[in-house]
Formats: sequence, C-alpha cells, structure tokens
Amino acid sequence: MMPSSPVFQTREDLFNYLDSYAFDRKEEIDQHKFSKQSGLIKSYVLETSLNHNGRDIVSVLQNRGFQLKPIDNGSCFALNSETETLGFLEPYTSQRYWLLHSTSYTKDIDKLLQREISQISQLDRLWLSGQYFLSLWNDIVVPQSPDRIIRMKFETEARFEGFEGEDIYSRSEEDEGEESLLDIEDEIKERKVSVMTITDTARKVDQFLPNLQRAYSAFKSIKMLRLPASKRGGYEFWSWGKVTHRASSFREGRDYILTVTKIYSVLTEMIEKIMWLDFETVNLPDGSGYRITGSPLIINFNSPLSLATFKSVVDITFEQGKGPLRLWGNPLWLNDRKVHVYGVDLHLWQQIFLEFTPKHIIAILPKGTCGNTVNRLVTNVQSYIDPDINVTLAGKDYKDLIEDAFRKAGG
Repeated sequence: MMPSSPVFQTREDLFNYLDSYAFDRKEEIDQHKFSKQSGLIKSYVLETSLNHNGRDIVSVLQNRGFQLKPIDNGSCFALNSETETLGFLEPYTSQRYWLLHSTSYTKDIDKLLQREISQISQLDRLWLSGQYFLSLWNDIVVPQSPDRIIRMKFETEARFEGFEGEDIYSRSEEDEGEESLLDIEDEIKERKVSVMTITDTARKVDQFLPNLQRAYSAFKSIKMLRLPASKRGGYEFWSWGKVTHRASSFREGRDYILTVTKIYSVLTEMIEKIMWLDFETVNLPDGSGYRITGSPLIINFNSPLSLATFKSVVDITFEQGKGPLRLWGNPLWLNDRKVHVYGVDLHLWQQIFLEFTPKHIIAILPKGTCGNTVNRLVTNVQSYIDPDINVTLAGKDYKDLIEDAFRKAGG
C-alpha cells in the first residue's frame, strides 16, 4: 500500500512532491529514525518494443484492471488500483521505455511488478548484466567518485542444480532491506548459492575487484550497484530494472535513470541491428538470389555444465514453461548433449531460435524480435546458471558492444 499522496495537476508538481519525499526519508535514515513502513522511492524501468513503441501500454494496463489518470496532458500518469495509488508512470522520450515511480512498501510494489505487470507479454524490464554494471563502474562511478563510499552486491544461485520440483521463480528478486531472501536457510536447496556485499571507497574496490573476479567467478554476477549521489547517499540500481532512491534528491536519481536507460536503449537497438535474421531478394547476373543478414548470440560457458544441470535447464525452461529465462518452445533433442529449440520469447511472443549444449547457448533473433531478449538472457544466465561466461555477437564481445553504446550515447 502506498502512503497517501496529493492529486497533481502538473508533472512539475509531482516531481516537487517526490523531491520533498526523498529529502524527508533521507533525513530519517541519517537520524536513524527510518521505518520500513515509510517506504523509500522506488523506480522501475519498463520496456515495450521497437515495434510497439509504447503506444499500447496505457490500454494494456487498463485492460488488466488498472486505472491510469493523466497528469499534465499525459506527460505522466497516476497508476491506480480500485483502492489506492500504486505509483506514477512516466514515458521516456521514445516511449519504448517507461518509468514507474512509487513510494509503496517494497514487498507490495515488487510483488505487483513481478507477478502482474511483468507477466504482461507486451512489457519487459531493464536487465543489467554483470558486464553492463562493470561499464557503469568503469565509465561513471570510478572516474567521477573515486573517494566516495559505494556498495556493490553480488548474488548468484545455481537454480537448475538439485531441482526438486519447487517453483524456482516464485520468490522476490530483491529485498530492499539489508538481507537477501537467499539468506533464508530453509529456502536453500542442495545447490550453489553465493551472496556477497562490498562497501568501501570506489578507488579501493577498483584495485581488488578484478582479482576477486578472476579468483571467484560469482563476483562477475553483480546484483546491485549503488551510484553515489552528489551530496549524501546514492541510488541503488538492481539487475532487474529497479532503482531504490537512498538520497535526498529524486530528480538527481531520475537523471541517473535516464542516462542508464539512454545507453541501454542504444545497446538494444545495436543488438537488433546486428542480430536480426532477414532475407533480402537481390538481382544477380544469372538471375535473382537472396542475401541473408544477421548473426547469432553465442554464450560460452567457461566450464561446461553438468549433464544433470543442462537437462534441468531445458526441461524447466521449455518443457515445463517455468524459470527466469522467460522463453518457451518445443525442444528437439539431437542427442543427450544438444538441443534445438524453435521457441518464442514470452515478451511479445516473438520467435527465437536456440541451440543448447552443456558448453554453450546459441540464439538467433528473426527480424522483429525484441533485442531486449539478449540482455535478459545474459543477465539471468549469469544469475541462475553460471556467472562465468563469455558472450559474443557477430564475433564481437558483448562487453565491447556495451562500451560502444556508452560512447554513442555520450555516457
């Protein structure tokens, strides 16, 4: 339930209210008077697709029973249930991405995102992989705030190991408190789980982080990175598209979100341009022919998966239609170590062609399939299958593609 908020006539009024709210919550935190019942500001980045361009998000949510009240001639919307205000939706410039700002209690709004809004096929979320976080770290945090205290959280769980029939995606993906839900003892089965947090100056962390990642691959799966605020506190960016505001300025946090989303938008469009499989008729001297364009995504596991884990990935993802990858299809077993899947991405129900083996995942996107599929696949493979992967598109390293997006976006 979201604490009661006034009715806003303009977007400026809304932002002024959120700025004041953020300031008050930061004062409570600094004075050790903060109550979990207060509710920090949370922002979520939602993604539609290049083809839909956000035009149907209002009607889609309305068809799901939500009420959307325009503010400032539709520059943003109050998102309401029958009884309360859940948050405020703001379209990004292209309307392919939308921001949802909320002061609702964490468990309430997270549950709404994970079990309702994120299950709508027309919507997906920002998915920040370990490689993307490292680019934020190297290009923004370390150069701009080397002596500020930062916080990074690393989390990986081999969810496909020791699978015993439980719902492996029923838990909340992030807890706003200090403890991860993965710390709850009776939730953990007989499989590898790593949960680690580092809090230190950016300069010091930058000195030892590469060695940590070489020594223990779980440090490659970054769950959260707190970007320092200009004065006090910071903004926690989570791998699944959530930002928790722990600073006194909402507008500053929003500026960070817009920067990250802009870079992410450029990256997704680059992925689509590189990967989309298409056939074009061309005229040749001896008749007509076809030009085939596009290239695959290749995710190589540095250590092959066990046969049991590999079979669990295929069985749970495709045959049972469960799990975090949000893919579905009919697996065709070529042998006990290779599967082809003519599948669909459950975001927009668009086609995707896949090859799974214990050594790699190969994905091909037909023209029109949302490039965000790649970001989600890489992020969730690192989080729930194996963090130690190498990712290439058209022979180019995924992390280099992210760096190109930073440069093109001016990040």
